[in-house]
Amino acid sequence: MATKKKTESRTQELDQRLLKKETRSLPCTLTPEELADMADDLATTCQAISSEESRQKSIKDQMKATISELESRRAKLAITVSRREEFRDVAVEHWTDESVVEEIRQDTGECIKTRPIANWEKQGKLDDIPIETDYQEESEGE
Repeated sequence: MATKKKTESRTQELDQRLLKKETRSLPCTLTPEELADMADDLATTCQAISSEESRQKSIKDQMKATISELESRRAKLAITVSRREEFRDVAVEHWTDESVVEEIRQDTGECIKTRPIANWEKQGKLDDIPIETDYQEESEGE
C-alpha cells in the first residue's frame, strides 16, 4: 500500500509541474512496410506527373495551332478588307473575230483582255471540220 501511495504522490507532483500538452511533427524512423508503401506511392506520383505534363503539352500544342490558324485567317481577311477585293475563280470566255481575241468575264460581262489572234487560233476547231469518209466506202466495196 505504501508503494501505491508513493506512486499517486509522484503522479500528483508531476501533474502540478505540467504546464501544457502539445503535438509536434518530429522525425520517426519508418518501418519496412511504411517505406515500401511510400516508395510505391512515389513511383505512381512520378508517373502521374509525367502523364500530366504530356497531356498539358499536347493541349498547349493544339491551342498554339488553333491560334496560328486564326492569326493566318485574320491576316488574310485584313488584306482582303484593305484592298476591298479578293481573287475568286470566275468563268472566262474567249471570243474572236478574224484579228483579235477578247477575254470576257462571265459574271460581269467585262472584257478583261484583248489581244491579237494567234495563228493556231485562226485554224479553228478540229471538231468543226467535216471528216471525209470516201476512202472507207471505196475500201468496203472492194
